[in-house]
Amino acid sequence: VYSLLANIAMLACALNMREFDRANFIIIGVSVGCCLTVLGMGAFAALMAPAYRPTFWKHDTMKAYVSRIWETRTIARPGWGENSDAGRAHIVISFSHYYWPKEKVRKWLKEHWLVWKDRPPPWFTAKW
Repeated sequence: VYSLLANIAMLACALNMREFDRANFIIIGVSVGCCLTVLGMGAFAALMAPAYRPTFWKHDTMKAYVSRIWETRTIARPGWGENSDAGRAHIVISFSHYYWPKEKVRKWLKEHWLVWKDRPPPWFTAKW
């Protein structure tokens, strides 16, 4: 709603910029539009889950992000399980190999490959 109101206020100002005798209207319109925008940003920050606020402001490259989540990710496709191996398998198929933490991936594969061949997890398929 705030975005709609801010856009309307800014559009009204833009349409009236040719008429210089309405300078007060333009100043008020821009001020209202800016206030609504700031209010919207505040509402966005207030309604964001507190645990995720730092991740919103943190600037990571994709490679740094994938390397960071490699150790903790347990999210995977339904039916794959909810452990670190399933999360890592999901990272491998979800992100380009350019972003993988290659040494960590090699170590992980080397440590688990023979076990997976004997007792394959749900995600360890020919397609994977």
